[in-house]
Amino acid sequence: MERASFECGTCDRSVRAAAAIRPSTYGGLDEDRWETLCCPHCGARLTTVFVG
Repeated sequence: MERASFECGTCDRSVRAAAAIRPSTYGGLDEDRWETLCCPHCGARLTTVFVG
């Protein structure tokens, strides 16, 4: 089951997964299989998720 929202540890805001910024993945991960989700308010990384 996918999480609907994430808590940003930097700016203490709740961020819906749909509202998160999706920049290039970190650490050379395959972008077709992984997504990095970042806070749209402060830009901090929230999590990296496997998508395929």
